[in-house]
Amino acid sequence: MMAPFGLEDLFSMTVRPTPTFASEKLAIIKKRVWEKRWLERWPRLRLTAGLKDL
Repeated sequence: MMAPFGLEDLFSMTVRPTPTFASEKLAIIKKRVWEKRWLERWPRLRLTAGLKDL
């Protein structure tokens, strides 16, 4: 397993975009969360700021 930003988000079920996605590609990750229905599949999933408006 590779975890360049740590494992804390994994264990707390937090979705946080990487720095590149947070600044340049936020729409891509929002679309993926919506289309894949992550919040329906994992109701305890937490989204960080920038993703909460889904």
